[in-house]
Amino acid sequence: MDENSTVSESPQSAQPAPTEDSSREVAPSQQNSNLGVSGKNELSSGEKILSAIGYFSFFCILPIVLKPKSEFCQIHGKQGMIITIVFLSFVWLEWVSSVFEIVLGFIHFTLSVLGAFNAFFGKQWNFPYLTDMAKKLDFSAN
Repeated sequence: MDENSTVSESPQSAQPAPTEDSSREVAPSQQNSNLGVSGKNELSSGEKILSAIGYFSFFCILPIVLKPKSEFCQIHGKQGMIITIVFLSFVWLEWVSSVFEIVLGFIHFTLSVLGAFNAFFGKQWNFPYLTDMAKKLDFSAN
């Protein structure tokens, strides 16, 4: 083949021309779920920090009590509470083996750090099974 016989396709011809139908709206499930109080898109730094602190042991009470109207703080505080309760319910099994205690401590630490990290950056990460339990908790005083 000689150099003149090569066919080059124009980059513009490879892509179809945009039409009015090509602009799609983002589905509600794909939108940012990090809504704080009153549906605003931006969370305050206080909400993020308080939610992150809620993953460490008994500090899970803080976001629940201090920000009762913030869905973001409530879910992170409740997830932190579930992690703490699950950890404390298995602590009595440490007599089985010190390896079990180390593994359980590592799992507790990892879940707490993951939750705190996501909360600090304003992300709602759902823990498998734990989030479902957390959503069932209702602390509202009716």
